[in-house]
Amino acid sequence: MTRQVNLLCIATGHVEAVRLLLAEYPPLIDIVDEAGHTALQWATIYGHAQVMEPLLGKEANPLENDGNSDGQNVLHWGASYGTK
Repeated sequence: MTRQVNLLCIATGHVEAVRLLLAEYPPLIDIVDEAGHTALQWATIYGHAQVMEPLLGKEANPLENDGNSDGQNVLHWGASYGTK
């Protein structure tokens, strides 16, 4: 399972694909991109609340900071991008 496929499903809002990936590949919760952004951060950036739900249900950490010097978490990203 590639990191890019997982993040693509999350970024594009394919909730059923994300649910299947989480069921078959639980470490999906911990993947990050090259900049250190988590799966939950990507779902937040793109405003996919329906994808955020299964990630949070599998205990994705909303307070985890991104991997760059900004140190932003999901709350910062949601506020910045107007995610509801």
